[in-house]
This record gives sequence, structure tokens and C-alpha cells, in this order.
Amino acid sequence: METNQNMVMIVSMVDKSVADEVASQVYEIAQSKVSIFYGSGKTDERGFLGVRLNDEVVEIVCVVDHSMVDDITKLISEVGRMDELGKGYIVKIPSVTFMGPTPKAEPKADQ
Repeated sequence: METNQNMVMIVSMVDKSVADEVASQVYEIAQSKVSIFYGSGKTDERGFLGVRLNDEVVEIVCVVDHSMVDDITKLISEVGRMDELGKGYIVKIPSVTFMGPTPKAEPKADQ
């Protein structure tokens, strides 16, 4: 396992119609795993932050390096159409310690 400290967790709620595009672009830029919580319309169903989800919204969670936070936040805001009233939110949780699998070393070519 690899431990990375001083990371930032970004949690966003976006309209279901743009969720796949948001998640895809976040993954492409950050090369970070992305978790997606889909609502199903059940009134007792909650996402990562405990906010009730319905079948029209999706909660997206990722952990990124501090240096990428502004770029990722801007991307989520633009693709998720956050400038439109009621289209979602973004929460940044600083100083997260992230533990994940250690990347495998590339095998050396025979000489």
C-alpha cells in the first residue's frame, strides 16, 4: 500500500445528465479513482455526505493532490453547469491521508 498525505477530497453533486461526463473528465485529468453515488428516488437513500439523493442527481467523490484542486473544481463547475441555480454543489475536504495500491513497476526489457 502507498500512503499519500495532504491530499484533498472533492465531493460534488451534479445533475444526472452530466454525471458521466464529469466523472470521466475528472478521472482523465487527475488519474484518480472516482466514486459515484447514484440516487434511485428512495427517500431514505443518502450519499457520501449524508445528503438525500433522488433519481435526478449523482454524487461524485475523488481524492486529488493539492496542486490539482483548482483545476478539478473548475472542471466540475463548468461541465456540471454549476453556474445554473440548483444544479449542484462542490465540497472540498482538505488534508486527507489517502492509502491506495502501490503502482506496479514496469518490467525491464531484456537486453
